[in-house]
Amino acid sequence: TAATSAGSSSRSGLLSDLETLEGRLEADEQSVFRHIADVVATSVPQLLPGAPEGSAAQAVFDALCRFRNNNFAVVDELFLALGAGCFPHAAALNHSCAPNCLLAYELTPGQAPHQVVRVMENIAEGAELTHSYVELALPSWERQASLQEVYGFSCACSSCSSGAHTLTDTKLVAGAGEVGAVLRAPSGAYAE
Repeated sequence: TAATSAGSSSRSGLLSDLETLEGRLEADEQSVFRHIADVVATSVPQLLPGAPEGSAAQAVFDALCRFRNNNFAVVDELFLALGAGCFPHAAALNHSCAPNCLLAYELTPGQAPHQVVRVMENIAEGAELTHSYVELALPSWERQASLQEVYGFSCACSSCSSGAHTLTDTKLVAGAGEVGAVLRAPSGAYAE
């Protein structure tokens, strides 16, 4: 049966419908976005047809704030990233670490990629469609940290709230002196 994403019927598919991160951006990131917006508005005005005089830079800044949180890696059939795109309808889908959908792309040379939402299980009519915003092979605590840092929320899906994977995650990820399939990076290993 058909399934729908929560709230998708009220979405127009426009970038302006998507959540903006403007209020959550640090001052330095806002400054970078404003600089990019000024450069784009003055150097490539044809990207903004119909933008009212003097508002082009604000329109670009607004698009950057929305794109950062609502973009998708466009992948080939092997799930290798080829680029990024903003697909407002799929951006309306919520996250789950136990998703019932997978995002795929139909790629035709010379045409924009077409995003396809593929269901992975039988879904009751009216049930929410979900996909994962993060790599599902990561341990639960790393998924949680990534979701909090990038998207500003903690996952409370059935997989995370049950705690069923915590023991498996702990056994798979071990410190340097312990046994495990994956070694945990030393604290501060990726600090800049």
